[in-house]
Amino acid sequence: GATRCRVMLRQGEGALRCAISDNGGGAAPLMPGNGLRGMRERVEALGGTLAVTAPPDGMRLSLSLPLVAA
Repeated sequence: GATRCRVMLRQGEGALRCAISDNGGGAAPLMPGNGLRGMRERVEALGGTLAVTAPPDGMRLSLSLPLVAA
């Protein structure tokens, strides 16, 4: 039921951060399946973190990946 989606991407403090949120009805209780589990595994394999929350006014996915010198 979302009508808006917001994507924020920023770099700072040695990390790349991304937050994606919408204004839908949320998904309570949140039941991570293979999609979210797979995303979390990939992010953690790169040394990052992934959080998914479902407040009453939508869903939010936040991830942080460390920036490393090539």
